Amino acid sequence: KEYWLGEYSEELSLLELPTDYARPEIKSNQGNKVSFSLSREITSSLRELGDKEGATLFMTLLSIFNILLSKLSNQQDVVVGTGVAGRSHADLEGIVGMFVNTLSIRNYPKGDLNFKDFLKEVKGKTLKSLEYQNYPYEELVSHLNLPRDTGRNPLFDVMFVLQNFDKETLLFSDIKATTKNIGNKISKFDLQLTALETEGKLNLDFEYSIDLFDQDTIDRFVVYFERIVEAVVSNPDILLGDITLLDEKEQVVLLEDFNATTVDYPRESTIVELFKDQVTINGSKIALKDSRGELSYEEVYNRAQEIASFLIDQGCEGSIVGIMGERSSLTIVGILGILMSGSSYLPIDVKAPSSRTVPMLRGADVSVVLGDEFFPSFISDSFSVYDLYSISEEYDISEELVSDNLSSESLAYVMYTSGSTGVPKGVMVSHRNVVSLVMHPTYVCLDSTTRILLTGSISFDASTFEIWGSLLNGGTLYLASEETLLDTDLLGEQLQEHSITTLWLTASLYNYHVDKNSSIFSDLSNLLIGGEALSPYHVNRVKKLHPNLALINGYGPTENTTFSTSHLIETYYESHIPIGKPIGNSSVYILDSSGKLLPQGVAGELYVGGDGVSMGYLNNEELTKQKFVANPYRAGEKMYRTGDMGRWLSD
Repeated sequence: KEYWLGEYSEELSLLELPTDYARPEIKSNQGNKVSFSLSREITSSLRELGDKEGATLFMTLLSIFNILLSKLSNQQDVVVGTGVAGRSHADLEGIVGMFVNTLSIRNYPKGDLNFKDFLKEVKGKTLKSLEYQNYPYEELVSHLNLPRDTGRNPLFDVMFVLQNFDKETLLFSDIKATTKNIGNKISKFDLQLTALETEGKLNLDFEYSIDLFDQDTIDRFVVYFERIVEAVVSNPDILLGDITLLDEKEQVVLLEDFNATTVDYPRESTIVELFKDQVTINGSKIALKDSRGELSYEEVYNRAQEIASFLIDQGCEGSIVGIMGERSSLTIVGILGILMSGSSYLPIDVKAPSSRTVPMLRGADVSVVLGDEFFPSFISDSFSVYDLYSISEEYDISEELVSDNLSSESLAYVMYTSGSTGVPKGVMVSHRNVVSLVMHPTYVCLDSTTRILLTGSISFDASTFEIWGSLLNGGTLYLASEETLLDTDLLGEQLQEHSITTLWLTASLYNYHVDKNSSIFSDLSNLLIGGEALSPYHVNRVKKLHPNLALINGYGPTENTTFSTSHLIETYYESHIPIGKPIGNSSVYILDSSGKLLPQGVAGELYVGGDGVSMGYLNNEELTKQKFVANPYRAGEKMYRTGDMGRWLSD
């Protein structure tokens, strides 16, 4: 008892294999079986490998099975069950009866171990476990006080069995008994590997739960198992982290086919240049509209010129300028003016407390803050503050003035993350990052007919899509108060009054409005939802009511400029809604803890690459190096470690 309780003193993680179906609440034990075999040559090599390390065939196969399970689950703590005869005492050998006990063996197939060392660990664990094989499995489960789940077995959900008798040699007088597969459709576990050596060749079966897996998936498991066998036989010193389940063809699918996202866009242009193009094309068209009135593209440009000229006179060119304000046209003009001055903007939430705002401004070495007429005292007491209204009314310019120090690689803005994982971090986003997001996008149509209602705070990265998605494509950006956005009836009125075509909402705000009145979205063309996992119930409800509305799940961290992937929701979902495919000029990789590419269906860390990957964290070189890493699949590019877990589906 003491041994077993000590073995499981550390918290146990449930093994999460890549299933095709959601786990049922109650196990049905319905199963099927896939059979395969290893050649005599490979079987002999496995025996020789074990012999050199003083390990049995059972231990060698168990080691390989552990590696497979670790690779499939992306976990390095694996518990496998096995059966033992339970006849350890000589007096029991001739007694008829069921003495079999179930043994659980816990191993840690870590990526920095080589196979020979891991085999030694498995050997040690197996021998130690066998010393205490008479301890009843049921008592162990009881003492461990494991939470019971009717959809799982306690302690482990995978089993390994090595048969050690020859089923072909049973003779009764003149009768010879042979085995026949009667198609047993039972699986007591998620997955069980059974091995039997006959005539020098290993015959193996994967018995699996059909509630969880399709046969195609198990067929892939067979291939992966065989590749691990080939890898360790050819090089017993191979690091577990260097063993790959993928062949070259599968890698091409993941690296090239799933990431075929190249789209032409003005990658060398700045935000300012592209806005000026729209002034030339759509000078008299309405660019911004709020409760105070409307501004044409030409009026926006001229007012932004005034602010840019003022900032240059203040010596702000090339610096980071703070901006805080309500959702208003002048706030957007202020942002554009900052960019035109050759500076970058740091958006500040007007409701944020001083404990968050002041460290952000000081960390970015901000000296000037632009905003509305009234600034919080903790801002005005510590920084030079300027009222956008006064600048716009009092500052005149005699000639067009735009900084000539801008390029597509220049810093456009610094946006601080929510800080949910610790201290907020300032993400540095370039002009090219923004342009790649909104020019010629593959996830939504943006053109001169686009009408977007700004729903996000300027300090939230969705505003990048909303502001520049409309203004750089000749569309119109509408601005409403927070009170309007939170009132379902008022929001519906705004959507209809301004013929809004495109709207972005956080999943929680979307759910709130759907519960209140889901008909308010009737006239929209595109509704993008994101920020957190979507609710299938709320999505299905709107999809049924508005079948022609393009519902889009948008996923992406601030570090990759708002959206990394998107999914046009064209069917009804009962559980998880996919985050889709990488958007134009972006890429997605699912990697294990060793940084190796994982197969379809296997969960791992989600890395994002492409032109949306930002410049890193402001004044935090160490964290930037940790999170923004070299892309091993595309020379010269960076990719961002999201910290999120994901997996590729077959499509």
